[in-house]
Amino acid sequence: MKSARLIKFILPVVCVAMICGCAAKVDSYSGVDFVMDTFVEQRWYGKNSEQAYKDIRLKLQQLESKLSFYFPKSEISELNSAAGKHPVALSDECYSILKEAVLYCEESGGIFDITVAPLTKVWDVTAEQPKVPTDEEIASAKNLIGYKDIVFNDKDKSVMLKREGMSVDLGAVAKGAAAGMLRKIADEHQVQGYVSLGGNIMMHGKKPDRSDFIIGVRDPRGES
Repeated sequence: MKSARLIKFILPVVCVAMICGCAAKVDSYSGVDFVMDTFVEQRWYGKNSEQAYKDIRLKLQQLESKLSFYFPKSEISELNSAAGKHPVALSDECYSILKEAVLYCEESGGIFDITVAPLTKVWDVTAEQPKVPTDEEIASAKNLIGYKDIVFNDKDKSVMLKREGMSVDLGAVAKGAAAGMLRKIADEHQVQGYVSLGGNIMMHGKKPDRSDFIIGVRDPRGES
């Protein structure tokens, strides 16, 4: 009887110890980097969590070097420089993101327009000494906006901006598109977790305890 009672007492304790031991051994890796002009937070669980983190960071850096119109040697900068002159061949990723972005322009009836870059440059809010542009500067920049003047060639994945002075800014879609691409990396490494790119969040799987990740949305008019 004593042995039976002892077993009944010890067994739950052993199980709890095993569970705690397993929980303590869960591999995880997390950190924050500054990529794509924003803070990027990652947290991954699984034996390949560290490698997943590094591969995702590298992927974001590669995408930034292709998509940012602030990078002089990016594909988008090359496209903008060739506006009104000749088409530019793009990578598969850049071409597909650009083409999908134009669909959003069409769906919005032009309220959203990725050729807004001339107006973005006039305001230049990232400058050390930003200033409010004149009405004439704004009007001149607005004349260069028009997504319908983007010409796609699916055959060689080249793109041309019809009018000289036009330029593309993918800042409104690049992070969201990147978040979708990162899921493939998480799949390949069989990790669970999330990556937050500014206001874009991609979750993959569940927490180690099998509970769901919970994401809070900040009240833009509140303090939390």
